[in-house]
Amino acid sequence: MLMFILLFFLQSQLIASNSIRQNRCELKLVADYIFYRDIGNRNYANAARYLINLIERVNGIFSPIEWGLDINGDRLSNLGFVIKEMKIFEKPEDSSSISHFNSPIQSDVNAVDILDSFSTEEGTNSTCLTILITAKSLQSGVVGLANIGDPDRRGVCAVKKLNNSHYMNTALITVRRRSDLMITRVVDLVLAHELGHSWGSIHDDEMQDECVPKNSRDGRFVMWESANTGYDKNNYQFSSCSIRSIHRVLYSLAHRCFVEEKKAFCGNGILEEGEQCDGGAHFQHFGVRDDCCTKECKLRLGAFCSPRHSECCSLNCTFLSKDVVCHAQKSDMCKAEANCSGFSEKCPNPKPLEDGTNCTDGGKCLNGDCIPFCHSISSDLMPCLCEDAKIACQRCCRSITTGICSPVKPEHWLQDNSMCIYGHCINKVCVKETTDSSPIWRFFQNFNGREQRKFLADYIVFIVVAVSLMIWCPCGALIVYKDRQEQNELIQKRLAAQKNVQILNNESSNNNSKQSFNKTPKRSYSINEMTTNSTIEEDKIKPSHSSIALLRLKNEDDIKENIFNSRARHRNEWKTKNGNERETSL
Repeated sequence: MLMFILLFFLQSQLIASNSIRQNRCELKLVADYIFYRDIGNRNYANAARYLINLIERVNGIFSPIEWGLDINGDRLSNLGFVIKEMKIFEKPEDSSSISHFNSPIQSDVNAVDILDSFSTEEGTNSTCLTILITAKSLQSGVVGLANIGDPDRRGVCAVKKLNNSHYMNTALITVRRRSDLMITRVVDLVLAHELGHSWGSIHDDEMQDECVPKNSRDGRFVMWESANTGYDKNNYQFSSCSIRSIHRVLYSLAHRCFVEEKKAFCGNGILEEGEQCDGGAHFQHFGVRDDCCTKECKLRLGAFCSPRHSECCSLNCTFLSKDVVCHAQKSDMCKAEANCSGFSEKCPNPKPLEDGTNCTDGGKCLNGDCIPFCHSISSDLMPCLCEDAKIACQRCCRSITTGICSPVKPEHWLQDNSMCIYGHCINKVCVKETTDSSPIWRFFQNFNGREQRKFLADYIVFIVVAVSLMIWCPCGALIVYKDRQEQNELIQKRLAAQKNVQILNNESSNNNSKQSFNKTPKRSYSINEMTTNSTIEEDKIKPSHSSIALLRLKNEDDIKENIFNSRARHRNEWKTKNGNERETSL
């Protein structure tokens, strides 16, 4: 029995330790002309190297995470990305449309329009995701946009087209924030953020401490709604909230569209181990070609290099001369400009900039490295972003010893458009903005006929109740209002009738007083008596409440007629009496 339990335990541990074999999401990377011009300096190899290194660094964020178990019980671990196809536009699109993803327009571009254009022309079902990398300045400071992953309709592994036009497994990022190019570590986090959306995560909820820890020494997580600076540990990690959201998507999708990790793939346009070159022969129908390279990823006879992978290689497959700049000066990295040597395809390592040269975030160059502003004050300090809105645009430093983030003394305000905890600084105020835009209309845009039927089937009870409340609540309120209005009108009529009767009673009393003063011997008719008779008649009829006012008005008319007849009889009697007296005296 003990042996059986031990074997069962070992077997369960073995099963639990099995990681999914299909652990790589294949990417199609597309860089537009603006990226090729501004980041690659019009050099294909420079642009390609940037993209390859970018994916390698992002893999360093995703691979260590344990996402949970998949539908087969395998561990979703060591997951990452592999470039299956890379396409770099060396010329802009001839179209004058500003919304085309490869237009020459550089600034104030709408991210949604760009993604729609890109999804239509470059989208594909042959890869897990298709990503556009641009250097355009997007509206409202947006730096990325992605379709949020869903097991059926969009994001990672989506195989459907929206209305036969848009592929939904697409995303985009830009390396330019407003007018300035972003530093490498921020671009890494922006891409990780958008890939997190594509895998099924929404923004971390600020109301949940586990998603957005307040005043934590480790900072905000990858899926924080504003772009992270890369200062803090959590900037490179996913929150437990994001991990749960992503697991719900990968649970059933990873084994369906992910592939096994491979060391090399000839024909993808990426120079990998065992290859002399790779001209992307597998995707030549997309216009990718390399005249210096064979389909077997070997240099052609007489070729010394390939311009697809070497900054100092010409289109003629020979080395460029030493007057050609192969590395532009990069102040943020404290690296100077570099020229080709004339006898190698590789660009020499650039020399460091002079010590004391300004670099990223108010830092200074020292021996080729950018020393952050805070570290230049004390080795115990590192840069951070203050969370208090009043000081969010002040230069802040975190003590490595205490973990407290506080503004430096004396006050040092950040420049306009500098990153702050909620967005960017303008006139010493942190203006809120989000990393990406998520318009609600995209929900309806993604809604096709088949999905409508599924949605209605899943939520039919809720829909019926919601629609019923929307119809009957206003109707019920209107009915109540009308009932109250009618009641008020009846009450007003009743009060008016009672007032008229009281006036008639007063007039009748005055007439009786006059008749007593004149000593009229004839009998008078009492209004009170008639009122009493009317009341008796009312009691016999016993009308409903709604007809009381009408009945009283009828009695009022009878009373007036009786009073008129009574007065007439009195006048006739008086005339007769006086006439007889005159005849006797005569």
